[in-house]
Amino acid sequence: MRVFVIAGRELKALFLSPIAYIVLALYFGIMGLVWLIVTAQQVQVEYRLMAHELHVFALFFIPAISMRALADERRTRTLELLVTQPVRDWEIVVGKWLACMGLYVVMLLGSLQFWAHLHVWSEGSMDDLPVLSAYLGLVLVGMMYLAIGTFFSSITENQVVAALLTFTVIVAFYFVRALGSVGTGELQDILMQVSTTYHFDEFARGIVDTGHIVYFALGTFLFLFMSVRTLESRSWG
Repeated sequence: MRVFVIAGRELKALFLSPIAYIVLALYFGIMGLVWLIVTAQQVQVEYRLMAHELHVFALFFIPAISMRALADERRTRTLELLVTQPVRDWEIVVGKWLACMGLYVVMLLGSLQFWAHLHVWSEGSMDDLPVLSAYLGLVLVGMMYLAIGTFFSSITENQVVAALLTFTVIVAFYFVRALGSVGTGELQDILMQVSTTYHFDEFARGIVDTGHIVYFALGTFLFLFMSVRTLESRSWG
């Protein structure tokens, strides 16, 4: 399928550039420091704390992963060439998004070492199911954040601008829950439902609810759809 060909090419390009290595080095370096701080206080703090830290890390690292998805194609003027190839616009967008997801999943897989350490140190007393649900939540929230990043990368050729716009929007999704906590009635419910933090917290607690899965799936689809429409409007222009 052509979408996987595009994804493979883009993932290879990521690892041929310094971006992937810089992101991975910073990610594991900062995460290792946080790990030392958390475990120094209490080993049985549950993995939930680390899951929340991973969610926070995503706010900073996902813009760096997704910023070049389509912006680089526009900057080098290769996007026009790409859209004239026998490939659909949605295949280009999804392929680019999947490549970003590939790097993000590598980051998550690397963080599994901390779960393994906690499992050993707790001598098997740690419940693994909340960890699995937390990782499911991390994958889902990453899907949505990277779709947001792909969209902003589709509307500008400046990678820094794309990263800043992505960071601003995903931070807004993260902190909108705080506004919901001070609101009342319907407004509070709406803000809570929009918040990625509210939906992710359930996974971090070991609760897998189809409603939260639908939220992330719809958010991902919405921003990927807008990316496709942006690409289509450029083709018409």
